[in-house]
Amino acid sequence: MSTTIRSGAGPRPGIDPGVAALRGPLLALQGAEDAYGTPDQIEAIGRAAPHAATMLIPGLGHFPHVEAPERVAALAADFLAPHCGPERDR
Repeated sequence: MSTTIRSGAGPRPGIDPGVAALRGPLLALQGAEDAYGTPDQIEAIGRAAPHAATMLIPGLGHFPHVEAPERVAALAADFLAPHCGPERDR
């Protein structure tokens, strides 16, 4: 099952209340130079989701995963490491 996070209409969309129902770890990344998103949006995700970590990535824009895929992959791997693998309590 996948969960889609939808945002409202307008220049500063809100965070769907369903994000609070996410049970697993959530890493919300945003480029600090994003011309479309704002830091308060990613902070709202962090406040809404109980297991969220948020990160503004300096020097990147709206598509950090395209602009610096290796950097984003490393951040994601670091975030997920404690949640995955044999060392995790199951």
